[in-house]
Amino acid sequence: MQALPQLCRRAYIRPNLGCRSLSGRNGFDTLRPFSSSASLRAARKPPNMKPVRNRQNNLTRLNKGPSPLDNYYITLALGQKLTKLGFRSIPTVVKLFNHHRAELQRAKILHDRAVPVSLHNSQWTRTYEEALTSDEVALVLNPSILPHIFEAFGEADFHRQNVGKFAQLGYYSLCCAFEAGDLEAAIKVAFIEHQSKKVSSKVSGFIKQHAAKRSDWRTMSLWCELATEMSHSKEGAEANYLLAKELDTILEPSNRPMSRAEMFERYRPTWSLVHDSANHYLSHFDRDDPEGDPVQKDLDNAIRDGVKKWKDPKAAHELLLLPGEVKKFSDRWLSLLTMSAMEGSAEHCVRLALYHLGKDGWLNHHLDENDDWVVSDRKDKPKNWIGIEWLGLSAALENADASLKTRRYLRLALLLREHGLEKDAMPWLTAAKHDLEDQGLDTDREWIEYIDGFEQHWYNEEFMTRTSEEDWFLEDFEVESKNNAGEMLQKG
Repeated sequence: MQALPQLCRRAYIRPNLGCRSLSGRNGFDTLRPFSSSASLRAARKPPNMKPVRNRQNNLTRLNKGPSPLDNYYITLALGQKLTKLGFRSIPTVVKLFNHHRAELQRAKILHDRAVPVSLHNSQWTRTYEEALTSDEVALVLNPSILPHIFEAFGEADFHRQNVGKFAQLGYYSLCCAFEAGDLEAAIKVAFIEHQSKKVSSKVSGFIKQHAAKRSDWRTMSLWCELATEMSHSKEGAEANYLLAKELDTILEPSNRPMSRAEMFERYRPTWSLVHDSANHYLSHFDRDDPEGDPVQKDLDNAIRDGVKKWKDPKAAHELLLLPGEVKKFSDRWLSLLTMSAMEGSAEHCVRLALYHLGKDGWLNHHLDENDDWVVSDRKDKPKNWIGIEWLGLSAALENADASLKTRRYLRLALLLREHGLEKDAMPWLTAAKHDLEDQGLDTDREWIEYIDGFEQHWYNEEFMTRTSEEDWFLEDFEVESKNNAGEMLQKG
C-alpha cells in the first residue's frame, strides 16, 4: 500500500507516456480524466490556449493581387513634392499610401481624426517599416509632415488622368489635410466646394482669416470671389470691392491660356473680380447717388481692361453691352462679337450669323446700326457660308428652349433649300433631332416629330410652303424691328 502515492505522482508528472494504463484495469481507473492516452490528448483543447494562425503581413496582402488603386498616374507635382519631403522610393510610397488612405475612407474615419489615427496605427506602421527605409518611415509618422502627404496625394487625384476614379478619395484626403491645418489643402477644398456651390462655413472662415492677412494673393482672390456671391451690408460690400481693387494692382495676366491650367490654378482674372464686386457694391446706392459714380467708373474700366489687357471673351460680351462704347458694324464691333460668340454666347452667335447672312446675300433683309429693318436683295448662290455655320452654332448652344432650338435649325435648313441646296440641308435636320434628344429638351418628342414632317416632304413642292422669312423663324428682336418698320410705313 506504500506504492500508491508514487504511482499517482507519476500519473501527474508524466502525462505524455504512451502506455494505455499504468496498471491495467484496477483502482487507478479513477485517474482516467488525467490520462495521457494519445487519442484523448489529440481531442482535448486546453482552455487557456487558441489555435495559431498563419499571419500574413500587410505588405504581402497588398502585393498578392491587382488592385484598382495600382492604376494610378503619378503626376510630376506629386513626385516633386514627395522628393522634397525626403522620400526616395516614390512608387512604393504611392502604392502604400493609396491603400492606406483608401482604408481610412472605407472605415469612415472622420477628417479631423484621419491624421491622428494614421500616426497610431500599428498595422500600417509595420507595413511601412517592412517596405521603406527608416528615414522614410519617420517621415510618414511625423505629425507635421503627414498632412502635406495627404495634400500632395489629394492634388494628384484631381489630375486629368486620375480624377475619373480618384476624385472622391482626393476630396477626402484634402479635407483630412485641411483639418490638420494645411493651407494648400484649404485652398483646394475651397475650389472643389465652390464648384458644387456648397462651400462650408469652416472652409470659408479659414480662407477669410488668411485673406485678411494680405500675405497670399490666392486666398485673397478666393475670398473675394466667395464674398461677392454672399449677401453683405454696404460696409461688407465696400470692403470686398476694395479688396478686388487691391488685387488688381498686384496681379497681371500671364502668357498661359486658362484652358491649359489645372483645376486648382483657375483663379478668376482680377478684372472680373473688380467688375462683380463693384456691381455688388453699386446695388447699395440709389441710381442718382453721386457717391456711386466712381464705383461705376471702376466697373466700366474693369470691362475695358478685361478686353485690352486680359483678352477675355467674357469681357468682350460685357463691353458690347455698354451703351455707346462700340460702334455697330465697325471692325472692333465685329472682333468683339466674334470673340464673345467663340466663348459660347448664343445671343452673339445669332447676331454674328445674321450679320454675315445679310452681308453675303442669304437674306432679303438686314438690320442697320440702329436695329431698324432694311429690305435687301438676295443672291442666287451665295459663296460665303460663315453665316450658316454661326447660325448652326447658335442653335446648338441653345440648351433651354426646345422651340427656339428647333426654329433656328429649321431656318438654317430652309435658307439652304431656298438657294437650291436641298441636299446640303438634310444633314442639318438630322443633327437637329439628335441635338434635341441628346439635350433632353424634347421628352415627349413633339419637336422631333415636327422636324420629321419636314424631312418626309422635303422634296415635295406642294407640301413645302414654309419660308425662312416667316415671323415664327425670326429672332424676337427681328420681329420687333419688322413690326416697327411696318408701323412706320402705315404712318408714312
